[in-house]
This record gives sequence, C-alpha cells and structure tokens, in this order.
Amino acid sequence: MKTVRFLVSLLPGVACLFLLLGIVSAITTRISGGLGIAIGVAAGTCLVLGLLLIYYNAVDWLNLRVIRRSIADDRMLADGAVVAFTGTLSTVGPPLTSPFSSRLCAAYTYVVSGSRTSSQRDGSRRFVLAQGIHMVPTVVEGPTRSLRLRALPGVEDDLRENTRGGEWGAHATKLVSQLWKQAPSAGERERQSTLLEARHEVIDEIRQDYCQGGPPASGDGLVIDEEVLPVGETVSIVGTYDAELQALTARRPRLGENVMVYRGGANEVVERVGGDLRWFAKAIGILLLAGAVLFSIAFLPKPWISKLPILGPAVSRALGDAPFVNIF
Repeated sequence: MKTVRFLVSLLPGVACLFLLLGIVSAITTRISGGLGIAIGVAAGTCLVLGLLLIYYNAVDWLNLRVIRRSIADDRMLADGAVVAFTGTLSTVGPPLTSPFSSRLCAAYTYVVSGSRTSSQRDGSRRFVLAQGIHMVPTVVEGPTRSLRLRALPGVEDDLRENTRGGEWGAHATKLVSQLWKQAPSAGERERQSTLLEARHEVIDEIRQDYCQGGPPASGDGLVIDEEVLPVGETVSIVGTYDAELQALTARRPRLGENVMVYRGGANEVVERVGGDLRWFAKAIGILLLAGAVLFSIAFLPKPWISKLPILGPAVSRALGDAPFVNIF
C-alpha cells in the first residue's frame, strides 16, 4: 500500500512530462527544425503550467466550497461527510516544539536537504539529510463542541517555513548530528510512503525521524522546509467527519491532502484564499490561451499562417521544407 501511494503521488508530474513531450512531437511533425521545437516547447510549457496550476489550486477551490457550506449551514455534522470545522488547536498532553521555528505545536514535519558537487558531471545534486514526521493527540475546540484530529494534516502555505542556511542552518547541523547513528536511514520511497500513510490513515500519534548520512560540515548551504500545526491558534480544518470517533479523519480519499488546515476562521479563510484563487484563475487563463494559440499555429492552413505577423513568414518557410497535410 505504501508503494502504491508513493507511485500515485508521482503521477501528476509524470503525466505532465509525457504531455510536454507529446506536444513537442506533434508540432515538430508539422514544422521541422529548431523553429518547430521552439514553438512546441513554448506551447507545451504554457499548457503544462496551466494544467499544473489547475491541479494544485483545485485542492483549495474544493476546500473553499466546503468552508463556504460550513458558514451557510450550521446543521449537525454528517458521518462520513467532508466537512469544515473551525476552532482552536490544543493537545491532549504536552505539546511538541518545532525543531527550527521553536513553536509550540500539535504536529510538524521538516526536511533538511543539502547539495553535493560532482566533479565528473561538473554540477551539483540535492539530497535529503534528515526528515521528520511528528504528531501528538490533538483536539480542535470549537464554539459549541470539540473534535479530535485523527490524521496528520497538510497545511496551507501560511503555515510553512522555508529558509537556507543562517540560524536555521546551525540548528539543522545540530539536529542531524543528534540523529546520526540513532535515527533509521531510508530512501525517498520509504520516507514519502511514511508521510503519505500518516496523511491518509486514522492515527492519533506518530514520531518518526530519518537521517541520511553523517552531519554536514557547515549549515550555510542547507535548505530547511518546515510545516507547523501551532497550538493556541484559530484554524479552519477540512476533513472527513467520523461520528463514532467524534473526530476529523482522513477516511475519504480526496484530491490533495485528505485533511487540510488553514490559518484563521472560516470567513477569514474565504476572503484570503478566495483572493489568491481569483489571481491564479487569471494566470491559468492566460497560460492556456497562449498554449492553445501556439499549438494551433502548426496546424493552420499555410495561407492562413503566412498572414500571421512576425511569426507567419518563418513558419511558412519551415512548412515549405516539410510535407504539408491540410487537416481541414
């Protein structure tokens, strides 16, 4: 099951790669040479970026629909339904302390990565030095009731931190030194499978650190990514309601994270995230339109192409050197 989830998580990237190659191949069959490749790469990049933005923003769009419903409908939660719940986070026992931002929290994940220079390839390759996945029993205290949180949630960008070197680099070097020879070593598949399992299963608690290799000589070049679920703050959580457990769980498979946490109350989230989605919608429209126009150029009849400003004559000459097939 872990391997299946890991492979499924790779599907969007793999599908976009094949789509890009397919678009370039289709255009170069009509327009040979460097011009065809250039138009194909430009069209494919626009279309792939537009589709990726749709995929990643679809998660927030779907969650926003659930949050809006929770504002408009205050009826009892239905068992097995995807719901939104707003409340303040607290832990059943002592809270955790995030390793880099030093915040009291109910859950956190982190990744410490570095780069290794290859003398043979004359380049560098990034690799993971340490990765941690931690969560303790958590309660979301709402205005009239409380629910348990029974899955490791994903968090919005506002609850993520990313930095390179500096003070966090020193903390990272110390952390890796402490984990060295204590925490287990694991490859990318095992580490990501553990994270996916925690996000998709019903759990109360998980504490897992992985360490890859020895401690770095310096923390200056390290990159640290940290996600924190802070206690004492108001959040809006989208997940599956379990009436028997009186909890928000990850029982129902969904696009993106099965349980997602946004900072702030429901109205605040709708205003903030909705504004971001409107901006992305414009960007998606521009990218898809540009990609569709570039893609269609290769398949227009040659008399039409010759009338296009700037690009038309060059494409017409390229088509003149290649077999022409009128598809209309």
